[in-house]
Amino acid sequence: MAQSVAALAEAAPGRFAFGLGFLGVIVEQWNGIPSSIPTSGSRHAAVRAGSLVGEKITETYDTFSVRGFRLARPPEQTPPIYLGALRAGMLKLAGREADGAILNWLSADDVTTAINEVGPGKEIVARIFVIPSEDTATARAVAGE
Repeated sequence: MAQSVAALAEAAPGRFAFGLGFLGVIVEQWNGIPSSIPTSGSRHAAVRAGSLVGEKITETYDTFSVRGFRLARPPEQTPPIYLGALRAGMLKLAGREADGAILNWLSADDVTTAINEVGPGKEIVARIFVIPSEDTATARAVAGE
């Protein structure tokens, strides 16, 4: 994963950000991984702990280990890493381990709560659904409201 991130960062220096997330349905049902594992933070720590700057990594985490990995060609500009998060545990993890959080499926009122969980100095990216129309009834019907 680090090599792919490095290649994209090299192809688009200063214009690439890496978003990382775990959707419970995909993690559990499609991949057979218990949903509690992503919140452990170990996967994010492996990426963050120097792998994108060319440091040699030998670490054992809760769910996997890395032995002697070193990125052969680290990018000149390390891209920011954003963690997809909705609930308190993942939002706090984004605040500790990432440069920010990617929010999805939140109301406008929930955004303030999410930002407070992530903490100060972190970027927030929000996926916002918009239906440009003057026909409110049709827009709400399309949105499933």
